[in-house]
This record gives sequence, structure tokens and C-alpha cells, in this order.
Amino acid sequence: MATQEDGSAPVTLPADRYESYMYSKRDTNEVLDWLRINASKKTKQSPFDSELTLKQILHAAKLVVAHRNSIPSHIQDAFKRLLRARSKLTDWFRQNETHQGNAQSASTDAHEAFNNTLAKVYNVMFPQDEVHSDHGNKTRYPIPSDKPTTSYNFYEVLAKIGGDESSNLNLEMHPEHQQKHNTEKSKFEVPEYIIEGDLLREQCEAMSWLLELDIGCSLVKQWFEKARDNEIPIVVVETLTVSVLNHIMEKEMQQIAKKQDGSCKEIMRLLVGGQQDGSAGGDMPSISGGQENEARGCHGGPSYCNFRNLSSLIVFCNAFREFILRKNEPGFLTTIQRKPLHCYFDTPAREAEREEAFRAEYSKIGHLPTRDKAKAHRAFMERHAKDYEGCILIFKSLWHDHFNNPEPIDLSVLQMNSFFDWIQKYEPHQDSSYISTQALPTTSLAWYLQVVLESAKSFVWKDGKLNPVSCRIQALRFGQEIVGSLDKVLAIDTVNSFVSDPKLRRDLQVLRETVQVILAIPRFDLLHQSPIMSGRLNNTLLQFAFSKGLELLDQMGMFGTVLHLYKACQFVTGGESSISVLDSLCDIFRESVFMGDFPTRNFEIIHFRFMKIPRKSTKEFDRNEGCGYRRLDRYKENWIYAKQNRIQHSDISSWFDFTCGDGLLNPGFWAHLERTGKRTSMSKGAILRTEHLVCTEPLAKLFSYIESALVKDFEEGYKVPRINFFEIYLLAVRTLENFGKRYLESHSAVSDSVTSVEAAMQDIDEEAHGRNIKISLAVETAFSVFKLIDLRMKDRIPGQDTFEGLPLLQQLQGAIRDSWEGVSLEGLHWKTL
Repeated sequence: MATQEDGSAPVTLPADRYESYMYSKRDTNEVLDWLRINASKKTKQSPFDSELTLKQILHAAKLVVAHRNSIPSHIQDAFKRLLRARSKLTDWFRQNETHQGNAQSASTDAHEAFNNTLAKVYNVMFPQDEVHSDHGNKTRYPIPSDKPTTSYNFYEVLAKIGGDESSNLNLEMHPEHQQKHNTEKSKFEVPEYIIEGDLLREQCEAMSWLLELDIGCSLVKQWFEKARDNEIPIVVVETLTVSVLNHIMEKEMQQIAKKQDGSCKEIMRLLVGGQQDGSAGGDMPSISGGQENEARGCHGGPSYCNFRNLSSLIVFCNAFREFILRKNEPGFLTTIQRKPLHCYFDTPAREAEREEAFRAEYSKIGHLPTRDKAKAHRAFMERHAKDYEGCILIFKSLWHDHFNNPEPIDLSVLQMNSFFDWIQKYEPHQDSSYISTQALPTTSLAWYLQVVLESAKSFVWKDGKLNPVSCRIQALRFGQEIVGSLDKVLAIDTVNSFVSDPKLRRDLQVLRETVQVILAIPRFDLLHQSPIMSGRLNNTLLQFAFSKGLELLDQMGMFGTVLHLYKACQFVTGGESSISVLDSLCDIFRESVFMGDFPTRNFEIIHFRFMKIPRKSTKEFDRNEGCGYRRLDRYKENWIYAKQNRIQHSDISSWFDFTCGDGLLNPGFWAHLERTGKRTSMSKGAILRTEHLVCTEPLAKLFSYIESALVKDFEEGYKVPRINFFEIYLLAVRTLENFGKRYLESHSAVSDSVTSVEAAMQDIDEEAHGRNIKISLAVETAFSVFKLIDLRMKDRIPGQDTFEGLPLLQQLQGAIRDSWEGVSLEGLHWKTL
């Protein structure tokens, strides 16, 4: 671990102390914010700014007492908790002062001075803890006094609170406290109060941030190991990885927005010290008190700890500096290695040898301040030589993609403009051989590069042997399969009339061209071969295919009409005409197509509701005359069938909802998991459970829950994300075409009308024109089918003879059977996903 400026090593904050610190920070913010608001309630102009300074806290407490403001019980409970927690934290740092330097001791002194200020505030606000017994549990009003307040030190106030109150649930730090006092709390957000110069806060936040980076990296490594063993799909792993990265970037931006840069400065100081004194990469002290931890990390923490021991950040910063210094050299940026992925990394056996050699060399170098810093730095760089080379190769690939050969889709996830802004901003500070305190980009970039390298190591090697699977090749094969399906879809409608919306057709053409551009460039360098980038390509292609496939099924309501016709046939035949793949599709699209329940009556009205056609429009047409092609011109003008948004994406896949949603708090995703009514809404209880899960649970537990939900979407039930919706669209078109063909053959009047239209449209492809006529007739005839069934049910009780001898229904049953016979849902899955 890095040392401080005076040469002493800092003490790692244990997990239990860190948790106590975070709870005390939350309670401090709550108490100070309540003081600021209530001290200004009875004044015309607030005497305080948006945040209280250390000198203003006691003044605010006296104003609250002078105004006789009622003090809620949860504020007093929070005050007691924070005093206890800060006392324990200060005592712990005092006990470990032997490991600290002058700067750390001064920080502890400042921390204890702030504790004493809080103790004085508590003494002013709560001069007596007892309540009036004759009036029950009334809220107490402190009585102001002109006499000077008796001064208590911090520990006297703690003794005044009483040790027996530790068993009170209100004083414990758990979520039930917020629910119990929810009615008493003010309805405002609690801002983050910052005490300037609080070095202890900066140290705690820096260590907690590095710990969170380690946890995220450990999670990604575990996910890719599962993907390597075929336990979870690579698409799910990439989705989770991007979510973790977005979570880290969001928290980092929040810290910057709140100007909480103390932890960043502390990390910079640690990095400078870690490189200059050669202490980087050493073992972390365990929480039991300085003994070496065999796991190279805190007890109970993640197995990966290269951020806490600063290895990852120092390797990244050194590679970043070298890239900036050499990027103007001739041939440096244009030389990009392309070789098999495993060639970029050591084997697990060689990796273990490097680690053992580093440990042995590190133990010979000595301890601070007598350590041979040059030897320590050399041993460190030899240990991480492959990671160092890998970072430079990734930087070169990012630069090349951005300026020379950009992809049509940004798959990097990072904000690339910010990356190149960092290069320009920190370029003047790279002239030194050491890391500059001014030259540290955001840690999210360092985390992303480290995850690219570590995930590749986890995926490439399996039980010490080379994994033959290439994620990049799998992604390219998947892209080829998408192009093949798009070619089939685009080939069935050459006239852009009624089979698809021209705008969607253009979108499909753009998608096809985009995928072809991606497939045309192999990109077998380290970055693009890595499982993360390959999985990102897989995930992006699947998102486009999923989204555009559903939009295609939504065209003119054709697919939904096929499902309605199938359910009508099932009702007529009493379930004898059941087809398993259509039964599955009806279940998948139950919400979007059938509005929740399968129809048993009023088939026509339900179909009208699905088509989003006003009920009164049925009076405009006389269906007893048949469905001539002439009417389709009027449909085209009004574009009744082109109305979209019948099929909602969120109704069928939690993976797609999570991928395209607004981060971890996406209500559609959690509502889908909660199975609450409409997928975009959540009950109040579900919202509270979700916020508790996302905001208070550890990162590993939160993503474990998300992982299980996404894996179920891919591996259990109907496996909706794996379905090729383009193939389903082709089957729906074939069904309507067969139905229209059978109807056309049995109605000579319609054939004459079609002939008259053909005379006026001779310049259009005959085959495509005939297909469009049949499909349009089938969609129009569907209204006659539903009307016929409803009329028969009104006249008599449904029985076996109710629908016998109806040629229209027989034609429909034959068309559905011929089109879907022999098709299975598994056969409609993507073959190369």
C-alpha cells in the first residue's frame, strides 16, 4: 500500500468501520440539513447559505431552540447514532496511530474537534432527555435560557445518552428506521455536507471507491468465467458489464458534480507515493491488525484487489503517459498487432510464476523508509509487463478507431470525446518519469481497460488450457445470420405498398448495410478480440435485431391478426387445431395482442381494439359485398393499418427492458420482474423494495439478483431474446398470403376487381403485386371471419354444428396449418447466438 508524504503507511479502514462511517455520514447530513432549514423558518431571510459551515452549526442549533421548533424523534435518534459512530471511528484511528504519520494524526485531531462541536450542539438541543410523564409521549420544546450553556466534552455527552439505549431499534442503523419515521420526516432531499479539510473523510472515500472498483472487476471476472463454462450467455455478461461501468461512471460524475474531489486528490497522493517509494502492489493489511492476508485483500472482500494495492491504476497511468509521449513518433500509431487473443497474455502457470517472483523480490527489497525504490519499481513493472503492453495496444486501437476507421456503431461504451479531451488536457504533465498529481484521468477509464484485460484472461484459459471459443468469430457469424434474415424480409416487398411501412423498410436497409460494414473489417487486434468488445458487438446486434423485428411484427397488425385468426380457429374447433408454436407465441404476446385475456366472444370488437380502429368505422364498410381491392386505396390514404405501437417491447423481455432502460432504477425492468400490472408501472411497495435493493444493498448482491433475472429470460421459458422475429414475420406473411390465395380462388367477383387494378399497375413487379393483393385481402377478410363467428354465437348456443359448412373458416384453417406445420419455437431461435 502507498505511503503518506511523511513516509508512514496508512491503515486500511476495515469493512465494519467503513459501514459505520457511511451510516454516520448519512445521519450527519440529515441532522445538519434539518438544522439549516428549521433555523431559518421564522426569519425573513435565511442567515445561512445552502450548506452549513463548521462555525455555523452551533449557531443554527441555538436558533432552533430560540424559535421553539419541535424536534422530531428521528432527528434525536440520528444525532445519538452519529455521535456513537463517530466516537467508535475516532477511537479506532487513535488506536492505530502507530501506523499513521503526522498528517493522519492531524486529521484525527480535526475529526475529534468536529465531534466536540456536535456534542455541544446536542447539549444545546437536548438539555434533558426525559419526557413529561403526565402528558405521555409529547414532543418536547426546549426552553431557551439566557444563562450560558454548560460545556460538556464529547465523551460526557455520550455518557449522558446512556448505554442502555443501544438496544433501541431506532438507534440501530438499518432501513426500518426510515420507514418507521417516514411520516415525521420532511419531504426534501438530504444534500451532502462537506467539511473542508476533513482528511479522514477523503481517506475513507478514496478507499471505499477503490474497493468498489475491485468489487466490480471481481464480478466481471466471475461472469466471464461462467460464460466460458457455458453457464450464462455472453450477451448477458456484456449487459451486466456495461451496467456496472455505467454505475461507476454515474457515481464518478456525481462526485464531480458535488465537487467532492477530496477522494480523487487522495487517490492521486497514494499513486504518487506508491510509485515513488516502490510500495505499490504489496499485500494489503488484513482487518485483524497488520498480518498478511493470503488472499491479498481485506477479509470478506473481493478476490481481486489490484485497485486497492494501486497496481491497476499505476500500470494504467504509466501506459497512458507513454502513449501520450510516443503518439507523435513515426509509425507508432499505425502499428497495430493482430494475432490470436491468447498470444497477448501469459498462461496461468506463467502468471503464477511472475507473481511468485514478484513476491520473492518484494520481500528482499526491505521496508519503508529503507526500501530500494528502484528495485521495487523494476520488480513491479516486470510483474505487470503484459498488462502494461496491453493498455498501450488498447490506447492505439481506440485512437485508430476514432480518427482513421470509425465503426458505424460506437461499441466502446466510453465517452470517447472525453477520452481524447483527457489526452489533450494531461499531455503537458507527462514530461516527468513519475506520475503527476495533475495527470490522472477519471478512474472509470482505468477500470474499463483493466476489465478488458482481466475478462480476456478469465475467458481465454480454462483449467490451464486454451479455450477454443472465439467471441469475435461468434459475433461475426451472428451478424451474417442477421444479414441473411434481412435479405429475406427485404425481398418479399419490392413495391413498398402494404406489406411494410416505407420508413421501416429504409431502417432495415440501413441496418443491413451497417452490419455488412462491421463484417467487412476483421479487427482482430487485442481490443476488438476481447470478450467484452465481442460481447458488446453481439449484444448490439441482438438489440437491433430484437427491436426492428418487433417493429416489423407491428406492421399493419399482420402478425397480431394471424394470432387472432388462430385463436378464432381454436375456438371454432374446440382446440382440435392446436399448433404448439402458435400457442407459445400467443402466450408471449398475450398482453400486446390480446390485451391480457384470450377472447371467447366479441372477436370482432377485440380485434378492432388491437388494430386501434375506432368502433364507429365499421359502419363505413359493407362487408356483405365482399372485400374488393378497390377499398385498399382508401385504406392506403387513411393508413388505418399503419398505426404502430400495438406491440410493446417491455411486455415480452426483461433483458431488452434492462438494456434499453435508464440504468439500475429503470422502472420498466423492475416492474417486469415484479409482474405488476402494466410493465411500465410499479406498486408503491415494489418501488420501496427496488430503491432499498439498489441504494442500500452491496453491489455484488444487487447484480446477483439482476444476473439471475436476465439468465432466466435467456435460458428458461420461451427464451424470448433468442427468437428471430424476422422469421416469424415471414411465416405470418406466408399465412396471410395462403389465406388470401384460397379466398381469391373461391370468389370470382374479387378476381375481376383485381384484374381491373392490374391493368392500371402494369409497371409493378407481377409477383410482388400478386403477393400484396393476397395479403391485403387476407387482412380485410379477417374482419369477415370475426363478424361471422360473433353472428353465429348470437343466434344459437355454440355447439359442434354451429360452425360446420363454412368455407371461409375451412380456408383459414388450411392456410394456418400449411404455413406453420412442422415449425417449432426452438427452430425459430437464432442459430449462432
